[in-house]
Amino acid sequence: MSEISLKTNRSHADQVRARRQQSSQTHQGRASQHARQAVRSTPPVVSRRRSSGATVPNYKRVGSRTRRSFSISMDSGAELVLGSLPNIQIGWRTVSGILVAVLIGLILIFTNSSMFRVSSPEVVGVTRISVSDISAVLNLANKPIYMVDPNIVAAQITQSFPQLMNVKVSVGLPASIVISAQERQPVLAWEYNGPVVWIDREGFIFESTGDISGLPIVHADDLPPYVEVKTPVDEETLIATSPLAPTVRKMDMGLMQAAMQIGNNVPNGADVIFNPQEGFGWNDPGGWRVYIGTDLSNLEIKLIVYQAINQTLIERGITPTMISVAQPDAPFYRVE
Repeated sequence: MSEISLKTNRSHADQVRARRQQSSQTHQGRASQHARQAVRSTPPVVSRRRSSGATVPNYKRVGSRTRRSFSISMDSGAELVLGSLPNIQIGWRTVSGILVAVLIGLILIFTNSSMFRVSSPEVVGVTRISVSDISAVLNLANKPIYMVDPNIVAAQITQSFPQLMNVKVSVGLPASIVISAQERQPVLAWEYNGPVVWIDREGFIFESTGDISGLPIVHADDLPPYVEVKTPVDEETLIATSPLAPTVRKMDMGLMQAAMQIGNNVPNGADVIFNPQEGFGWNDPGGWRVYIGTDLSNLEIKLIVYQAINQTLIERGITPTMISVAQPDAPFYRVE
């Protein structure tokens, strides 16, 4: 074969191989494109079960933080670029942690700060009892204000000071306690071998804390007949009567009215007296005692009977030690 024919054959073969290679590349490109389209159109499959021994890779999402940059314009027209700052995002866990820390700090302040500790209460409407006496009973000095229960404080005051009524307690911040109450007004003084107690219009008996001048006074050997007033348990605060609190006593209203009435009918300068057996009476200026009992509904008749007996004894020259007209139908006298 000649040299020209060989060159022609080689050239033709090269063209065939080039066409085949181009066709193969085109086919592979189409197949790759179809595979990519198939992958894109196929929805993701999520498996809720993990096969034993299979390892599921953990994918960590890398969050990008936007960094902020700042620049300052100079007088020369140049710009001074400052360092960029990251954009910090605060999550709910950080916020809750801050709130917990703030609450703990407030608790420590309330517990330890002297600003929130009680020093001395403010007392309104009370003049006969000193603030120091009330403070000694309550024992609130240096106590945190949040531990003070106004209901308990009011119950303690009511039990310890029967001469007070309508006791109200209010607590405020930072450490203020205001106690308001009304004092019982005495209408009768009762002296028994030295000590003196007062009695108000409702019959409540309480210690005297001031001058007794101007009050009618009864002299006796013991306290007046009374009943004990039991303080009920408060259902809200469950406060029972303290065993150290004084007994709340109340005089019989009939006896109290009799004492007030007899005080207006005794001779001038005579002292009103009381005896559990003989009742009320007075010390006559002549040196004897007169008893008219506890029932003063017929007081006028008893006084007439007494005047008759007294006049008879004077005419006979008899000086009695006691005259009793408690029973006007059967009066008697004693001579010792």
